Amino acid sequence: MSLRIIGAALALCGALLAGGARAADAPVPEVAPGGYELGRGLRLGDSGVTLGGYATAEFRSLQGTREEFKSSHASAFIWWEGLERAKVFAEFDLENLISRRSDDHDRDHDDDNARRLSVERLYLDVAFSDAFTGRVGKFLTPIGRWNLVHADPLVWTTTRPLLTQSVVPRNVTGLMASGSLPWVSYSVYASNGTELDADPRQDLFSRVRGLRLVLPAGRGVELGVSLARYAQRSARAQTRSLAGVDILWTVKRCEFSAEWLRSGGGIGPDYLEPQPRDDGPPFPPVQDNVGTTRGSYLQAVLPLVGELFVVGRMEWLRDARAVSTTRQGVLGLAWRPNPATSLKAEFVEPGGAGKGQPKGFVASVSVLF
Repeated sequence: MSLRIIGAALALCGALLAGGARAADAPVPEVAPGGYELGRGLRLGDSGVTLGGYATAEFRSLQGTREEFKSSHASAFIWWEGLERAKVFAEFDLENLISRRSDDHDRDHDDDNARRLSVERLYLDVAFSDAFTGRVGKFLTPIGRWNLVHADPLVWTTTRPLLTQSVVPRNVTGLMASGSLPWVSYSVYASNGTELDADPRQDLFSRVRGLRLVLPAGRGVELGVSLARYAQRSARAQTRSLAGVDILWTVKRCEFSAEWLRSGGGIGPDYLEPQPRDDGPPFPPVQDNVGTTRGSYLQAVLPLVGELFVVGRMEWLRDARAVSTTRQGVLGLAWRPNPATSLKAEFVEPGGAGKGQPKGFVASVSVLF
């Protein structure tokens, strides 16, 4: 497999979007009015409490590493709607409950495979109207589209796009106002850096102010815009500006999505020397590449037969501290026998300056409860 093959697959998917058959991510399930149905949560009588969650088992065989099987996520959702306008939601995630490598490597020596119980989300919502809901607590960072589609069964690939892994933290603890107007949905959020159950593997915000807008453009097209001013704990004195654009286009059973993100403005010891340019993808030109991180991806999904889909993604990332652009291609299959279950298998191949990244095969099974 090569990046050219992946690029050709993406081009084919794009051509078929005009007449192919909708492969939008499965909607977040609603609670069943009575009893229990897989993927719709379990309502505990008249208490106002509902239980749900998801679990993922994952297999990785990447070049230069040992084959590995692990339960990457066992996540529990608990939400309470005992009052007319208020809702409390919590998500607890037990990562790597089981982790086995072919050489019996001790997972405790590997941060990515260490067992950890984390509080992914814990917040209170008060809905004053459709146009305004106030939130306080820990929630998913409203930057881009991928980060907000949180549960593994609802996304198309086991691997996350590069730009969603390291540019900004996945979570933020603070305040948010959100709502839906006739022509746009919005989220405005802020945090002064206090983090509930801080994840030591992430470079967390020391402060952030942000805005996300989502605009329906008609004919199955939805546009998103993300803006933020922030600093992270590794460089508290560096205030950075972030701008991102994303698009989702669904037609019948095909889906096309893309994100582009740029973060820059930080000046400090890591950014004093200008970084040489390369002949990477056609990012929008900037006057000075110092301290700028840029990333993007294009993803297409095409139905094959029944609920079996082929997925192709091309992605690029230039970190502010790197001297070249990392490119990566992903080509795989996703089978969704029902809205709550997803089986995925994909090949990951870095290209260009990213050839030092691991490449190989990744597969997973996810179930939404």
